[in-house]
Amino acid sequence: MAGVSRETVKELIKLRSEPDWLAEIRLKAWETFEKTPLEQSSMYVRHTDLRSVDLKTLEALPSPRSSNLPAELETYIKESSESSLHLQVDSSLAKVSPAAELARKKVIFTDISTAIKQHRDLIEPYFRNRAIKAEEDKLVALNTALFANGVFLYVPNDVHLEAPTRSVKVLNKLGVGMFNLSIIVMGNGSKATFVEEGYSGDHQTNKIQSLQSNVLEIHLGEGAELNTADIQSFSNNVVIFTNRRALSGRDSNLNWVACPLGGQFTRANTSAILDGPGANAQQVEVVFGSGEQQFDLASTLSHIGQHTTGDIYSTGVFKDKSKGMFKGMIKIGKTGIGSNSFLSEHSLLLNPQARADAIPALEIETNDVKCSHSASVAQIDEEQIFYLMTRGLDEQTARSVIVKGFFESALRKVQLPDLKERVAGFLDEKWERGR
Repeated sequence: MAGVSRETVKELIKLRSEPDWLAEIRLKAWETFEKTPLEQSSMYVRHTDLRSVDLKTLEALPSPRSSNLPAELETYIKESSESSLHLQVDSSLAKVSPAAELARKKVIFTDISTAIKQHRDLIEPYFRNRAIKAEEDKLVALNTALFANGVFLYVPNDVHLEAPTRSVKVLNKLGVGMFNLSIIVMGNGSKATFVEEGYSGDHQTNKIQSLQSNVLEIHLGEGAELNTADIQSFSNNVVIFTNRRALSGRDSNLNWVACPLGGQFTRANTSAILDGPGANAQQVEVVFGSGEQQFDLASTLSHIGQHTTGDIYSTGVFKDKSKGMFKGMIKIGKTGIGSNSFLSEHSLLLNPQARADAIPALEIETNDVKCSHSASVAQIDEEQIFYLMTRGLDEQTARSVIVKGFFESALRKVQLPDLKERVAGFLDEKWERGR
């Protein structure tokens, strides 16, 4: 069934033999999608134009034919006995392979549909009381109505996972609508790493559009720690909608890393609600735009509990005719006494046709807090290029050195050395492809 409609939602429910409680949630979300505007705030309407997304032509239902992994991506998707892997090709699940340590530690790592069937008592409350409500965002409502895959990760109290868990999404066919919903539940004192990756097959120049919709919800118990990353290198005919939110308990620690490199258009909302006293969250966004790519990225930290801390570091480099917008918000509520937060948004433009906007905002409702922000958008400094060329570098190498130095300020904030190296490698690869 091609296209996205209420009938598509009903067909998905029938295909999955889903329980009545989930069917009700899906159909209600579709109603919300139909009546909700794309952008709740009129301040941002002029920055985001999603009219080019044609939902009438997408193939949104899972197809068993989409199971072969493209050969050109095998170097990226290396399986390991130490790591847990959730692999999805197009809208269909290819495999879930939990590492051996998960069973020993009673960790649940499975696809979202299996979790609904086998762990209903555990997962249903998180559907009944979603971290991101469908009413908040039209695209979340669409995802809630149509999600077909995703990860459910449950880490019990005081369990530490040594190896990362991975969710890899591959768009191989054209005209596919890939809808993912993932839920992570971290018990008190637990620790884990969760990495999401997105890739495309070899059809960079094809104009048939595909859609990747991803929602990630994180629930952190007291003293829990989660390192999470989202790295995507989709081809330039893919539109990406991403919504991530974490609910942080007392003394929990959350480290986000987002590295969107591919796609035609990326719209991502990342937020952390620091509800528990002493909770900490750090968000790092690293963006490299080229061609006519567009990035619309919003990051929010909400300080509710006392003595919470959090930082947002958004760094982007834009070349050719690419465009980027960073919308940062730090909110400190009336109960957020003693909070400490910082917002940083900086962009570097490599061509006169490239464009970037930074819209930082602070909303503070109490005293005895520390909160500040910095933002800048600037062209690459020709004097720096000239200086490096006088030291024996050619112009392209000089530009590369400046760009890498610009990214380094954000990369040094990445907590995990292996992840930092991987993100740096993807940035280098994109730079080399674009030369």
